[in-house]
Amino acid sequence: MISALGRSLKKNEPFYVTYQTVISEEDLGNIESNEAKWSWSGTESSNKTSVKTRKKVVVKKDVKDNGDETYTYTIVIGDEKTDLAGYKVTDKMSDNQIPQGDISISPAVNGVSINGSSTFQDESYNDNREEFFSFTFPETGSYVGPYTITYTVKSKPSAKEKVNLSNSTEVSKDGNTDSDDANITYEPTLGEDISAEKTLTEWNSETKTITWSATISLADTAVLPLTNVVISESDFKYDVDANGYNNYSDGVGAADMELDLSNLLIETASGAPVDFEVNNNDIVIPKLEEKIIVSGIKTNVPADFTKDLWASNKITVAADGQKDA
Repeated sequence: MISALGRSLKKNEPFYVTYQTVISEEDLGNIESNEAKWSWSGTESSNKTSVKTRKKVVVKKDVKDNGDETYTYTIVIGDEKTDLAGYKVTDKMSDNQIPQGDISISPAVNGVSINGSSTFQDESYNDNREEFFSFTFPETGSYVGPYTITYTVKSKPSAKEKVNLSNSTEVSKDGNTDSDDANITYEPTLGEDISAEKTLTEWNSETKTITWSATISLADTAVLPLTNVVISESDFKYDVDANGYNNYSDGVGAADMELDLSNLLIETASGAPVDFEVNNNDIVIPKLEEKIIVSGIKTNVPADFTKDLWASNKITVAADGQKDA
């Protein structure tokens, strides 16, 4: 019994008694009751309240990179002490993923078949999470875990460069929810289908202009044609100070050169011209079916110098939403 003695209370003045109780793990999920009684001047009164306790359901989600541009999600639900009867499982993922194969659950749940939403089978692209699947453990019977759900996805072909594949799983019952998330970054590449080589072809000391060329080669295994080919110019840097001291060894002082793509010439290895357009620092080729040579990429050094000059230039090639540096 908890008792409190002290001064008399004033009329309408509240009096609080606060304490905590500990409920054993075995009793979680039961209805626990508490009754308070008080008396004054020969008068007694009481109040009883009840609360249903709950045990947090284990929900653990992980994602594994399979090394072949596919990713496997693994979801573990429950433990050896929790009956999941009546619990609903809801899985959501960003709509930039395409499921590969079936969704499996182990051990099997009688009467439950997990089917993913067809929303994720189309080519539409959406970073927002949408429901992939949901199911409910039957109300009757015992479903003590843990249960393991696995499925595999790949990024949609419409994904551009680096994208975040996100996923969440919720387990809910009677208004209570436990959840976990898993995320992984996907960066598409062209692998060995395409390669790029950059060469410095001319240095004009009077105009302080460097001319570069690039050779874009296709492997025999490449599926042709490649469409929407984008050659991006980046990291066109120089390094020199007013006294001619070169700092490139530690990267101090590196600055951007001025890029000039106004005199480009793009030809196949046999000399046939290739259609292209320039969009800011990007060279866009609608269709590519063979090796090409890009000539006339110019960078201007906007500084005076008396000794050595260090300069660098990088290109990134993208095609069909995939890239190769």
